[in-house]
Amino acid sequence: MVHYYKTMKKIFYILFFSMLGLSSCVSNSDQPDGPVIPDPDPPVSATADDLIGFWETYYYQKDIIYIYPSGEQQIFPGLRLIEYDGFRTEFYLDSKDNEYRFTSYNVIDKVIDEGTYSASSDTVHFNFTYLAGEPKDTTTKQIIRRLDPSKGILKTEDIYPGTIGNTGMKFKVFDMKANRNVDVAPTYTDVSKVMVESHFDELSKAPWDITGCAYYYNSLYQPDETKIMEDALLKTKTSYRFYKNEQGRKYCIVSSLNPKTNEIEDSEPYPIIIVDDVIYRFYTEAETGKTENIYIWVTDWKTKNGSLTFIDKKNERLGNDISVIITTDQYLVQRKE
Repeated sequence: MVHYYKTMKKIFYILFFSMLGLSSCVSNSDQPDGPVIPDPDPPVSATADDLIGFWETYYYQKDIIYIYPSGEQQIFPGLRLIEYDGFRTEFYLDSKDNEYRFTSYNVIDKVIDEGTYSASSDTVHFNFTYLAGEPKDTTTKQIIRRLDPSKGILKTEDIYPGTIGNTGMKFKVFDMKANRNVDVAPTYTDVSKVMVESHFDELSKAPWDITGCAYYYNSLYQPDETKIMEDALLKTKTSYRFYKNEQGRKYCIVSSLNPKTNEIEDSEPYPIIIVDDVIYRFYTEAETGKTENIYIWVTDWKTKNGSLTFIDKKNERLGNDISVIITTDQYLVQRKE
């Protein structure tokens, strides 16, 4: 059977989220605050050996300071980059050439970055041979804001400049990444989150219906855009069902109304991976054959009127206007069966 969720997915994610290179997901007043990173006391003094291990990102935030031509500055709200939760970097000593190397993986273990590294004082230096999935010869560095190998905690900050097209407008970007050593502290977090894995038995007990949507432009409700979402998701009676097979692998089936037959149809099972409050759902893009993903950010998990509920939240900066944040909410209620 033809499944119409992929069409709706394209309507929703392509129409609403044409992404700027700096855009990502944000935590707003309804979402968890990021981890506080005070100046280290005593100051960090790291060696390459201190970094050895597998480090998983559990929080990644991007802050932007806009610099006007006059030199005046404006700070824009920090955005949490949800899509990097679960990315991992392995630091290790290569015994063959006695070099310190790193390899970074995305959430499905595909190599995205490789190279050598060194560390001195509060800085780690990267020499890339492979960057963002492509061969690359470049260098960069990150400031180490906190390092505690015994507790499995590593927090870094990357500061770099940027411009907006040919406008001459400039900004400064601060990328803050919080990581945990998967062998020392595999579930560590200092962020208030819905830890979905611990709720999986409840999550998989019954299907979840999308019962409402909302679209916001800098926190201002937009009825026209909301209606487009409702037409794509509510009128088609879209729902999710999560389950675990006999081998313990987790999946999600998406159901929706086929407008040609007026019948509810199920998708093929999508493999899922859960990282804290994020559910990644994977599918193969028909045109390219590549594995892609859509994520659900589980916020505001609670029981209401006898049913479990949560909000799947998406936030992006709008095109080239870094002052605008687009927020979309999908309200989900677990079906009573």
